[in-house]
Order: sequence, then C-alpha cells, then structure tokens
Amino acid sequence: EPITLDKLLVQPDEPVQYRVWGWWPVSGRVILAAARKTGKTTLVINTVQSLVDTGGVWLPNGTFDWSNMFLGFSPTYPLPTYGTVVVIDNEMNPSMLRRWYRDVGIVNTGRVVLWTLRGQGRVFDIINPHVRTLWAQKLREVRCAVLILDCLTPALGALGLTESNEDVNQFL
Repeated sequence: EPITLDKLLVQPDEPVQYRVWGWWPVSGRVILAAARKTGKTTLVINTVQSLVDTGGVWLPNGTFDWSNMFLGFSPTYPLPTYGTVVVIDNEMNPSMLRRWYRDVGIVNTGRVVLWTLRGQGRVFDIINPHVRTLWAQKLREVRCAVLILDCLTPALGALGLTESNEDVNQFL
C-alpha cells in the first residue's frame, strides 16, 4: 500500500546492524572493485578471519567489545553460532590459496568452507534455475551465513557475461 511521506517519516527507524561496523550491513551486499594485484584476495582472507575468529561481542552491560576489529579498526558482528563463511574462489589455484589461508592463521577453520573453482566457472552458472537450486542446497547444507565470491569477473566471463550493469544485475 502507498504511504504519504509525513506518515513514513514519523515511524521509528530500526537500528542498523553491521556485519563489519560502518562498512557492511547485516543482510547487505558488498562489492569490492579494484585493479588486479591490489590485494582483493588478501582483503577477502582477512575479512574471513575477522568474521570467524575475531567477531565482536555485545557485553552484558550493553556495550560492544571493541578489542576484536576488522583490519584493526572496525568491529565485526558475530556470526550465528551454527553459521559458516563460504568462499567461492574462481581465481586462485588451490595450492596458493591454501598457503595464503595457512599464513593468516585462522583459528576456527571449521567455520570456513571453500570451493576452489579456478577454470571451472561454468559450474557456478547461477543464472540457470536448476544450477541455482543446486547451489542453494549446497549452501544450506554447509550452514552458510556469509557468502563471498572471489572474484566476479571470471564468473561472469565463464557465463558469457560482461561487467555491464545489465549483466552484473542478472548475475546478482
């Protein structure tokens, strides 16, 4: 139903919850666009670590524990205790990815699920309703709370899509 602006504006705002404070709203999307070799995968790995190892905590007195922060300055909202962070990586070779994750030293490794799809982009053809259903089922099975795709360009290219707004919107 339509609503007049005066009635909309008198309604109270719900507080915004952030997955990463000030950067990434819970249930929101984040797209990182940067030139090649600028550290996108490094940022992804550090994001994963902050979500599974150093997520912030609301204390009983109602304050937030600021000691656990993303990149040293933004607290992260804790994942549900049952949830995992899923990374679908279609750019790095599995050996290199393993070394990079090992170097970071993630403690809660069981809360991270990786699919390495380098050279297999067609496997993630989520434009196809049947394939999208299969991936949704796989993500439910691993209790995905956060999904990270690293990176978008190979996924689009494998499906014959470009980085145009129309193609990206179709994919997302």
